[in-house]
Amino acid sequence: MSHKLQDITLYYPQSSSAELKKKFAGISHVVTDLYVHFLDSYKPPKTSRISVTLGHDFELINYSGSVLTMYHTPFEGEEFWKLSEQEQKLQILEITHEVTRRCCDKFDWDRNVFETAYKKVIEVDFRYEIELKHKLSPNRKKKACLTLEKNGKCAIISALLMNVKGERINKVELFRLPQNEMFYGTIIKRNKWFGDEFGVYDSDEELQILADSDSTERIVKFFPNKHSQEQLEKVVIRLTCPEINSRAEFEAWIKGELSPL
Repeated sequence: MSHKLQDITLYYPQSSSAELKKKFAGISHVVTDLYVHFLDSYKPPKTSRISVTLGHDFELINYSGSVLTMYHTPFEGEEFWKLSEQEQKLQILEITHEVTRRCCDKFDWDRNVFETAYKKVIEVDFRYEIELKHKLSPNRKKKACLTLEKNGKCAIISALLMNVKGERINKVELFRLPQNEMFYGTIIKRNKWFGDEFGVYDSDEELQILADSDSTERIVKFFPNKHSQEQLEKVVIRLTCPEINSRAEFEAWIKGELSPL
């Protein structure tokens, strides 16, 4: 059974500094995640992820379960950092598209799907801002949805409120998390209207992070039951991710001990 292609990750050359790897990862994930989004849930045979190590000195295309691993993708780090930000994004897109073209040739994937994704990334000018499912308000006078944005440092989840025609009324940032879907994938599935307010909630609805039409500030509501007020407040901290620069800071953030910026 084939699963949709969920991720394409480009890994900066292994001998490089941690700082450059982190900087490259931030830029590349915006481009590759946008490219994957525009694949429109395409399901290549037995492949859920593609892992690409750049600048390696030998060639390898190999499977480990449903993860396709690829080495020997040409890349010159010093030249890359001389480019403008827009040129860097374009080069990342070109590398990603070359990788999938090679897969199309080797495994007979549908080339048209990848050509369409490439063109759409160019059309949106590398801007990652996606509207999730629109939902009608209880009184049927408004619509709302979550928006997911990525800026190279984090994923920004906002509530977008609209009239019934789909015209924007208000947009309110709800929280920020690391760019990888493993951090935000579950919480963004829990979104709905609460009267005139729209937003996300935890599994027990003890915590709600909402927006309404009249304010640019998010509304945080606590309904302690199974969890204490303090526990719920730590969840809010974890849903407002600061820039993390070390393993110690990451662990503190996971525990709800690192204050947001």
